[in-house]
Amino acid sequence: MKVVSWMLLAVLSAPLQALPRNPFLLPASPCEALLKRLDSWQLRGVFYPTGSAESIALMQFSGKRWQRVKEGLFLEPDVQVTTLLERQLRVSLKGACEGRYYHWKIQGGINDKAYRGKRTDTDVPDGAGERSRYSDVR
Repeated sequence: MKVVSWMLLAVLSAPLQALPRNPFLLPASPCEALLKRLDSWQLRGVFYPTGSAESIALMQFSGKRWQRVKEGLFLEPDVQVTTLLERQLRVSLKGACEGRYYHWKIQGGINDKAYRGKRTDTDVPDGAGERSRYSDVR
């Protein structure tokens, strides 16, 4: 009986020992995980149809998935498009990131081939394809 209970204990605890958690790394917060996902998204263009007040943006999500985006649309459950300007898209974040927003900008001229969608931080002057995050909470 003791042998069976020891074997059962060994079998049940084996998956827990296979991937131990690193005690020196803090677990990622849900907000940081969301912001990391947003970093991989790219704004590819904004279109203003004639005779219509509604503009449409073209976003490329991580991978090769494309989506048309307009104001008020939820891109994910906690990510809602709030502002769509000529060369900028802004989303407000809810849930774990309540009070923050994130935006993408397209810099350069029309048909500018220098645009490669590189990321710059908010304290650096505007660069091509700037993406930044801000907190409205003070």
